[in-house]
Amino acid sequence: MKDEYQKRIDIIELLLHVMYMSLFQQYMRVNYDGAWRVVKEIIDSVRKCKGVFVVNWHNTNFRENYIERKVLEKILVYCEKKPAYMETPLLP
Repeated sequence: MKDEYQKRIDIIELLLHVMYMSLFQQYMRVNYDGAWRVVKEIIDSVRKCKGVFVVNWHNTNFRENYIERKVLEKILVYCEKKPAYMETPLLP
């Protein structure tokens, strides 16, 4: 008998690839160049397998001269040149 919680649902799960806190604050603690090397390698790998690159970047890090903002801007420019479809989630 199938468990009532084991039913198929129509969703797509997107795995997170890059989160600024992992790069800078809590895990790797890299500088701008180190962060860009890591992120670029991930983007290129995802592109090779025609995947979806997922980023988690909170708006609290969009202040001028923050390293997090500079890396995010570089990510967006790089992805735009590839070209890549870019989307942001809609909030309720």
